[in-house]
Amino acid sequence: MMCSSIRGDDFGLRDYPNIDIQTTVNLLITLHVALALTIIFNPLNQEFEECLNLSHDFGWQRIISRAFVMISVVFVAESVPNFGVLLDLVGGSTVTLMALVLPIVFNLSLTTIKKKRENKENEETITVKEIFQNSDKVKLLLNILILAFAILGGIAATFSAMQTMLQSEFSPPCYARLWNEEIRLLEAQKTASFQHGKIACCGLFRNVSAMGSADVCLNVDALAKMGPAHG
Repeated sequence: MMCSSIRGDDFGLRDYPNIDIQTTVNLLITLHVALALTIIFNPLNQEFEECLNLSHDFGWQRIISRAFVMISVVFVAESVPNFGVLLDLVGGSTVTLMALVLPIVFNLSLTTIKKKRENKENEETITVKEIFQNSDKVKLLLNILILAFAILGGIAATFSAMQTMLQSEFSPPCYARLWNEEIRLLEAQKTASFQHGKIACCGLFRNVSAMGSADVCLNVDALAKMGPAHG
């Protein structure tokens, strides 16, 4: 339900008038997150258990190891609140390699190894020249075009993400307020100033905005506490 609430805010579902559609979308998103976590975390959990030489049978050791992995992931997620910048960097670099560059390289290499095996040649090492000689010319041309597009796009995306990362300001994690008095004061001031929204709206009850939703409007009491603006 926490995941559905978060994603519901991101998609603006709370402003959608039909409650049934809101509930259906939230349930589907929650189901997607739950199943995606199971698929993505399973290889990580198995690799971690293999490193610890744990039995593949169900037991308390596996429960502790998987709970430790989940707690570690949550800690990293809370330590990097603005994860979008890092996600752009990963998407522009490693995802580009994994989805476009490496599959093409592996396919061309395996095709060359197969043909060398058929010709009873040494297949332990291959060269770029042998890949060009043993690959179909049309397939090779298409793969080269895809590789060029992927490499240029990956470099551009990685460079853009690094620029954004250098220019962005990372906010401290939520658990830092436990020992940082300044962060606690800033959070208290933010809560007092923006109890509802962030815009001083119009109307008798200060709830009319050009955006059509009262969620963006400041609370009347908070607006009175802020006082008049000074130039």
